[in-house]
Amino acid sequence: WGSVDLDGPVTSVAWSAQQYWLVGAGHHVHCISGDGAQILESLDVGGGIQSVTCSKDGSMVAVLTNDTHVRIFEWLNKSLAGNIWFQRPVRNLDFGPGSWLGLGHTEGDANRVDLFTGQMTRTQAHEGRGQHSWPMQVEINSALLRGTSTTLKAGSAPIAVQVHTPEKEEKKSGNKIWIVL
Repeated sequence: WGSVDLDGPVTSVAWSAQQYWLVGAGHHVHCISGDGAQILESLDVGGGIQSVTCSKDGSMVAVLTNDTHVRIFEWLNKSLAGNIWFQRPVRNLDFGPGSWLGLGHTEGDANRVDLFTGQMTRTQAHEGRGQHSWPMQVEINSALLRGTSTTLKAGSAPIAVQVHTPEKEEKKSGNKIWIVL
């Protein structure tokens, strides 16, 4: 196991299916080799990192940068793909199956956001507990996230290949016209 120097104390660690560690330290998410021996690249996420999580296929990364702001990145090109803001604290976040991101709040509440469709759900109060409400704002570039996920699943091979078909040819033979398709 190796060792690397980071720009601040480690606040979060997540494993990526792309075979490296994502380590939150200061304002950066660092991609660190699987053996921990080298920093492969770093991304300044524009805020202090409280928590980092990675989608199951490694295409998306969610970063909690303060109690109420989550930044979503497509991880192939390290581009900001969206933001989620809450008017109450987020305590934890993690990806579930597919493109679902789960967000845990205080007092036993949670949200779930499908980053490909924008669909949102929330927990309902169980018996004996009062119903809480909280506003949230979601701004996601779902097409960017879907494209990155598809590219990774294709192993960076072409997702589609354009096939050229010959144009219709007209042939004249005596008084008849033949059209070849």
